[in-house]
Amino acid sequence: MDGTLTVPSIDFAELREVLNISPEQDLLGVTSSYSEEQKRRHLGIIERYEQEALKNSRLQPDVNSVLNAFAAANIKMGVITRNSVDSAKKVLSLISIEFEPILTRDFVPVKPDPAPINYILEYWDLQPKNVLMVGDYRDDLLCGKNAGTSTCFFSNPEKVSFAELADFTVSSFAELKQMIL
Repeated sequence: MDGTLTVPSIDFAELREVLNISPEQDLLGVTSSYSEEQKRRHLGIIERYEQEALKNSRLQPDVNSVLNAFAAANIKMGVITRNSVDSAKKVLSLISIEFEPILTRDFVPVKPDPAPINYILEYWDLQPKNVLMVGDYRDDLLCGKNAGTSTCFFSNPEKVSFAELADFTVSSFAELKQMIL
């Protein structure tokens, strides 16, 4: 969601520093290993960063027009995010189409585990070969790869590239539309 549907706005380096979690470690994975009290505290900090990012949240250019074109072509679209339900609802309220399903960090295991995509494949009654996972981060692409779908890296300026993990790479929704339709 953040970095794919929206322009990236969460400062993950700062968040990791505040939580004392190295870049090599998984934020949610480390947090889930803590005691309930410490887990609650860390999730509260993560939620504050998400809420702060929402104040500056901007959709990627052409999101609504491209997603409407996909909907008109009867392309199913879902969301898998490691954000909270509240954050997801707020961001998705800016988009003119409905996603179904929407899986947040409450759906465990989270990306990069293939479970979220496997759930969607069953929900949609589709085979992996008929699904494309689009995302801007390693976990998105690994989730898709682990579930057997095709993957598309959404490249954002000045962000780390994970293009080598993807079957396709785009840097805009206009490019994604050209690729799909």
